[in-house]
Amino acid sequence: MTELPNGPDGLPIHIDALERLIVGDPAFVDLEKALGRFCLFEALNVVRGEVPLGNLLAAFLDPRQAHGFGARLLRTFLMEAVRAGRAAGIGTEGLAPLSVHLLDLDEAEVRREWHRIDILVRVRHAKLVVAVELKIGSRQGPSQLEGYRRTVEKEFGGPGWRRLYVFLTVDPEDPLDKVWIPLRYQALVPALEQVKVPAGDAAASAALAGFLGMLRRHHVTDDALEEIARKLWASHRAALTFLADRRPDGMRGVFASLRDQVDEMAGRFAGLGFTFVADQCSTTSLRFACAEWDGLPGMMEAVKWTASNRLLLFELKRYGDRAVAELYLGPGTQQARGLFLAALAPYRHRQDLQPGNEWMCVAKKVILTPQPSEDLDLGGTRESIIERFGTFCRETAVKLDPALRSSVVSGGKAAFPDPAGVS
Repeated sequence: MTELPNGPDGLPIHIDALERLIVGDPAFVDLEKALGRFCLFEALNVVRGEVPLGNLLAAFLDPRQAHGFGARLLRTFLMEAVRAGRAAGIGTEGLAPLSVHLLDLDEAEVRREWHRIDILVRVRHAKLVVAVELKIGSRQGPSQLEGYRRTVEKEFGGPGWRRLYVFLTVDPEDPLDKVWIPLRYQALVPALEQVKVPAGDAAASAALAGFLGMLRRHHVTDDALEEIARKLWASHRAALTFLADRRPDGMRGVFASLRDQVDEMAGRFAGLGFTFVADQCSTTSLRFACAEWDGLPGMMEAVKWTASNRLLLFELKRYGDRAVAELYLGPGTQQARGLFLAALAPYRHRQDLQPGNEWMCVAKKVILTPQPSEDLDLGGTRESIIERFGTFCRETAVKLDPALRSSVVSGGKAAFPDPAGVS
């Protein structure tokens, strides 16, 4: 029997433990069936993007679109909004489920990003306008909803117009502007799943099922799947922990690929009168130096940092799934470090902190924000990081070079202006 490393409880994890989980447990088979279906929307990476999700929802709600549902989906959406408004004690402009059922919505207009409002529905003949704000992984701004409401009131403030405001979210969140109706995907998705497509329109049915299935898997709590997960963890905790600890790290793969081409990267960074060379690297930090600075007095007097003994290095660092560009002044001889400290202290990244005795972050910028590892496109992510980090190196070198040359070369005695910090 092949033995794998111990789990967190100290018990050995064996191959047969993983086999019992993956092959022998019917609950795992049920989970695979529920989650293992191909979904075009997930393949297109729209799961957590408010813009693509808003585009899809608006298209399905629009009765003029050729999806085969007519106004059925819009009617269901409005009914759920009215029910949510009543439950929250928020006025619904006289609308009730019955009146929504009887409302002629065939000519309703559905617009995206009208005055920055995610979705705007206008039923001209009924003098009804519905503003919808979506939130996926973000929260409302302090006066965002109030501003949208005032815009709608200004445009549709004439006699007889009814205005409905819907705040659609994944997690419970009270709208700061109290006329907005809080509606969750948890309530909306099951209601939309009950809408029947006209007979014979299989494409429309499949498209809606795929869209709602994606929402359910990622943004709606499924009690049946939660129970399956509970049973699996109760029966296979060690095996599941082993798998979770070894989940593929997309950014780790990106950095491994970048580390293999640091010399090529350095060549691509050249521009604005500066060239760059690769320095000593690690698994989470790729280091580069500005070649034009190597001749500055004291530059090669670093202590216990890299083999090049450079005092000032650009670093591309990996913090989990974030890629961060930095320029650091490292430890060095007292005289040499003092020269660079005098030149660079006014530019340091955190002006509210005193420079450290060994390290000082001169400039810092996040160049890639977190995203799920499975969503990382290795080639595209690598190219994006190279381009953004190269821009950071060039622009930072241009900004700091005059101060370095005037202060370091003259022995730290030159005066220089109070510049804006490098972002």
